[in-house]
Amino acid sequence: MIHSFDIRNFRCFKRLEVENCSRLNVIVGDNGSGKTALLESIFLPLATSTEVALRFRQQRGLDGNFSGPRKKIEDAIWGDFYHNYSFSPPISITLSGDGTENRSLLISKGKSEQSIPLLDPAGDKEATMSASVVFTWKDSKGVEFEVVPRFTASGIQFPETGEDMPNFFHFAAGRGVSAVENAGRFSELSRAKRDREFIKVFSNEYKFIDDISIEVHAGQPVLYATLKGVDEKIPLANVSHGINRLVGIMLAIASRPQSIVLVDEIESGIYYKHKTAIWRSILTFMRKYDSQLFVTTHDIEWLKALVEAAGKKNDDISLWRLKRNRKHPVLDQFKGETLKHGIEFGQEVR
Repeated sequence: MIHSFDIRNFRCFKRLEVENCSRLNVIVGDNGSGKTALLESIFLPLATSTEVALRFRQQRGLDGNFSGPRKKIEDAIWGDFYHNYSFSPPISITLSGDGTENRSLLISKGKSEQSIPLLDPAGDKEATMSASVVFTWKDSKGVEFEVVPRFTASGIQFPETGEDMPNFFHFAAGRGVSAVENAGRFSELSRAKRDREFIKVFSNEYKFIDDISIEVHAGQPVLYATLKGVDEKIPLANVSHGINRLVGIMLAIASRPQSIVLVDEIESGIYYKHKTAIWRSILTFMRKYDSQLFVTTHDIEWLKALVEAAGKKNDDISLWRLKRNRKHPVLDQFKGETLKHGIEFGQEVR
């Protein structure tokens, strides 16, 4: 569990401290209030590769191909990470938790240096140049991992810390979920003989799905659905984008106990009639597998469905509402019981 975190100089947040994180944290707010940036800030210290910057850029719809002077490319990749696009002071994000999620990340302006690596197999030398941005992760034991991206003639290199951190997941808004990753997580459930319980959740809610299995598709393992009245199995991603994404989220919770899962726009692709049942399943899995969720939504129906699904057991649920004042975003936190009363009395809780 992440209990609290401290963000400094990241995107729209000059400084934001949040305490008393719950098991389920639902984040609401107007467009541009910082919901996506908040999820990104939580995930950054949990990542292990500098390539996360490029991933966030592409998830926001920006191109991942670059040309031009190195300084321009650096500004394009990392500049908008910094509050007001200023590389000083550095970005600092600290998570306080119980286990490996007790981490921090410092992204600072370094000094570019020219270096010549060893000979490659072809016998040629290739000049490399360090980027002027330095990522310094500190793990739960206080060990630091300093990682610097590099520019080479063949492209940009995004090195990793070398850590194994499989229990942290980030699902971007409107993005599909990798079919191969879903198959891998489903395989873990199957080996642990927990796949039937998982399949039951979806076959009960979506009556046209009889079964889910792993099949080989063009040489890759992919989840397939057995549908009522259809002779052949169909790739789950072809059945429904929304169901496939939801399966990915649920697999992240079920396949990795004590995971931390971040979901931007959890309502994406799901028909309103299924929302209460889906929340009920998420709450059940979240508690059973001791996982923690941070999710955003714009949808009042999802909030109403959450209150209905939770019933009287809402002490591990929080509503976070982000709003912008003249200078920076402000976050207000409400307990699950307050959210319930707000919904019951027809108040605008978003």
